[in-house]
Amino acid sequence: ETVSKFHAYFRAVGAGWDLFDAGSRNGTRVMGRQLVAKEGTPVAHGTHVRFGAIDLLVLDAGATWDKLQRRRSG
Repeated sequence: ETVSKFHAYFRAVGAGWDLFDAGSRNGTRVMGRQLVAKEGTPVAHGTHVRFGAIDLLVLDAGATWDKLQRRRSG
């Protein structure tokens, strides 16, 4: 309900990624900071992102695998 069909998008920049809010109604936050529509901000491993009311943690492939394995065994 709080995330639009086209809420935000990532763009590859060099070896990393920038996150852009697409002008969403409920906003996008990176590390608690509200993004300005269509102005990118870098995101890296360990970055907290919020789309509307949905909280996410950006993880690299290795950290994601480790988290999944801990969940299976825990």
